[in-house]
Amino acid sequence: MANQISGKVLIIENAVTLPTRSGGTFTKRQIVLDASHYDPMTGQKFENYPAFDFVGNRVNELDSFKVGDLVTISFALNGRPFDKDGKTIYITSVTGYKIEPYQRQNNGYQQSNGVQSNTPTPSSPQQPTSGQNEQPFPPQVDESGNLKNEDDLPF
Repeated sequence: MANQISGKVLIIENAVTLPTRSGGTFTKRQIVLDASHYDPMTGQKFENYPAFDFVGNRVNELDSFKVGDLVTISFALNGRPFDKDGKTIYITSVTGYKIEPYQRQNNGYQQSNGVQSNTPTPSSPQQPTSGQNEQPFPPQVDESGNLKNEDDLPF
């Protein structure tokens, strides 16, 4: 399974050319997403702003996207050792190899416009709208902060 993440484009940097240890050069371009999500039970926001490097001939793939677009990025996570002053440090890189417009998946969640999706809209909460025992959102709690249970079931 490929590593993928969806979110809203926050930043698309200009391409830069950098030198390599072997004396050559390579071109890279960075993109940053807002891939924050909400806990469906509490509504708490979990912030997530990953940055991806597109390198070589893939830098041009970012030309067809702009800040605010919803996208899905396929990426590779790589690590390598680097010796500096007799000490080994490890460098991790997140390299994007494919970017495409975000597309929702069908699988049991329904939005107000009638389109079904199992993938929440980036940066917005989603909750199921089908089923017999729907709970209100946010959940109702009593004075001590415990969830209110309107039925007589023990769970």
